[in-house]
Amino acid sequence: MCYPATMSRTVVPILALVLSACGASAVSTLSREGLTDGRYALHIASAEPGVFVSNDWMVENLVRVAPGPVKQKGGAYVADYHIDVNGDGTADWFRDDAFVLRLRHRRTAGVLWSSVVPLPTSMEQTDLRVLARLLVGAASRDTVSLAVVDGAVEMSTRRLATRILEERPIAVRGYEGYRVTFEVADVDQASLTPDASWERREVALVRPGFVVLAGRQRATLPGLLLLGHANLPEDFETTRPDFDRFLEAFEFREDELAGSRAALSACAPEAELVSVARVDQTPVDRYASLGDRRAAECFGPQRPQNEPPVSFGVRREPFVAPVAAPTEPPTPVTTPEPSAESTTPAPEASTEAAEVPAPTEP
Repeated sequence: MCYPATMSRTVVPILALVLSACGASAVSTLSREGLTDGRYALHIASAEPGVFVSNDWMVENLVRVAPGPVKQKGGAYVADYHIDVNGDGTADWFRDDAFVLRLRHRRTAGVLWSSVVPLPTSMEQTDLRVLARLLVGAASRDTVSLAVVDGAVEMSTRRLATRILEERPIAVRGYEGYRVTFEVADVDQASLTPDASWERREVALVRPGFVVLAGRQRATLPGLLLLGHANLPEDFETTRPDFDRFLEAFEFREDELAGSRAALSACAPEAELVSVARVDQTPVDRYASLGDRRAAECFGPQRPQNEPPVSFGVRREPFVAPVAAPTEPPTPVTTPEPSAESTTPAPEASTEAAEVPAPTEP
């Protein structure tokens, strides 16, 4: 699986993270207020013109940080993806930008990044907790590198290990999310150096209802928004508040799409989450939807023509993250000292197994 924080560019189908290769015509724009995505109802607010989070962070993935249309860099900021989009059992190959926005800290190894990636249709309703575990597990897969040295090809394998530190559900502007913090280490290095440093990472998975149009087939796949933070363990807590501010900067263009959201909600009143995207414009606009496949036909004629034709989703009710009940420390058990006057022998322990009552529903 591709993990954008380290930019491994070959993907295996465990989350099958694929970006739409056909969406290049939808141009993202940079303004004094921030970065607005051209494909999805997504806006990242800037702290000041051209600056995101704070002046401690510099934009890495854009060719030029200036008002107007933006162009993504190539090379290490391009990812190869493989997924079976039409169910024929063969993985299709795509290449696309790996990030919506990627920032690097000026004084530490810290990185903040965001990506919109699709899931296989079979994972449309998979719990974000499960997807987060799969993502962490995929980060521990071996990576193989090839290099040409003095005319000879050399191959090296890096074995990685991961461990989860904390995880919890979150809400991001009314949409369901899940946040997981974990560490990654080189297994071989750790075996030689017991105090070898682990890289610490944090990822927020958000389900905002984006529809990704994948490949030439323009297959409709459910989109997942990933936001990440990585740094060395000794610097992680220093940049962690910046990751919180990074999360808060993401908006889903509610005001710009007020009429479209109302129309889609009316077309699928029973769906917990319904998503829509414009597939093509010839000869008339044609839409596809997830969550309620029939909503697309209803939505097209009702969509306000003056609103941007980007992909977005509507929830029936805003998502509220459950609050974990505080755990009380266990009450210490004290054993009374036997009385000197007591001559009654202690009862022998029973050899019969005690019956454990069945757990009750909370």
